Amino acid sequence: MKVLQVCSYYSSPLYKLLFDKLHEKGIEQDVFYFAVRGTNYTAASPNVRFSECYGQLDRVFYKHKQHKVMRAFCELFSEEKYDVVHAHSLFANGYVAYEIKKEIGTPYIVAVRNSDVNEFFAMRPWLRRCGLEIMENANAVVFISEPYRQRVLRDFVPASKKASIESKSLVIPNGINELFLANSPVESRRNDGTMRLVQVGDISKNKNQLGTMKACHNLRERGYDVRLRIIGKVKDRKVFQKLTRCSFVDLYPPMSQKNLIAEYRMADVFVMPSHHETFGLSYVEAMSQGLPVVYTKDQGFDGQFRNGEVGYAVNSSDFKGIADAILLASAMSAQKRSTITQYARIFRWCDIARRYVALYCDSIG
Repeated sequence: MKVLQVCSYYSSPLYKLLFDKLHEKGIEQDVFYFAVRGTNYTAASPNVRFSECYGQLDRVFYKHKQHKVMRAFCELFSEEKYDVVHAHSLFANGYVAYEIKKEIGTPYIVAVRNSDVNEFFAMRPWLRRCGLEIMENANAVVFISEPYRQRVLRDFVPASKKASIESKSLVIPNGINELFLANSPVESRRNDGTMRLVQVGDISKNKNQLGTMKACHNLRERGYDVRLRIIGKVKDRKVFQKLTRCSFVDLYPPMSQKNLIAEYRMADVFVMPSHHETFGLSYVEAMSQGLPVVYTKDQGFDGQFRNGEVGYAVNSSDFKGIADAILLASAMSAQKRSTITQYARIFRWCDIARRYVALYCDSIG
């Protein structure tokens, strides 16, 4: 079986992890990686074909940009034939898959990401018809989480199309690096009276570090000794500066996976009440080390487990609710934390790759 991976997000390491596992299962693949001019990429594999095919201004004009992307595709793949196309987002990548199917009939599956829901569907209503056409003509529509599947079907799919799209929609989560699963914690956490919280993610308005800080303030006012460690790249200087002025917040740049494991093991609760989240791999990374997680209701990670099973869902704008959830999570027993570690194994890339192989086979018929 030969699969074309249409992936404008290939710079994210999770895609290579997936593609490597698919290769191990015998799937022959080429990757079409396209990006804005000025993107720095050195090809690490002959199967990845890269094109800087559009400019920053082209992003404003969707169809104009997509025509440039299709022109690049035709130049790079003019002699190739594939059994299935896998588009890794609806609007940016799904358009390519849809055009290929119209041209030569190749079946495709398409993923729906955070940007598809919160930027294209929600903020650019004039493009909704295009998104619906891509989903209608796909053999399968893959959502990273159940809340996003429900939201798209409820808010953006008209009643006349709902049954058709719902029948071929399914949820397949992302996976985490095997290093986290191969290094489960063996020692119980220390209890010295300090509640240690950790968050791993870009420092930005969306990741809501300021909301977490307010929740910690609330807990300290209630008499709890709370410290918050935030690990991530600074994307918003104003947010970063406000955090630096807080005495109980410790800030660190991005770390290696080995060092992240050590950080998770020192913490009591993982807290990340993002406003928008496609999935949030760091939740599962934390779970692999026995940490209960505080996550956002109706966003990417919500719906993977029942509330209270591995942590608690919160309203990202309710800092008192976040504080209450932190208390509940911190009170989870050692036995419960051990169960959380086992739940993280659901997100093994080898198992996720197996589901995609089955989906490819079903698409071919």
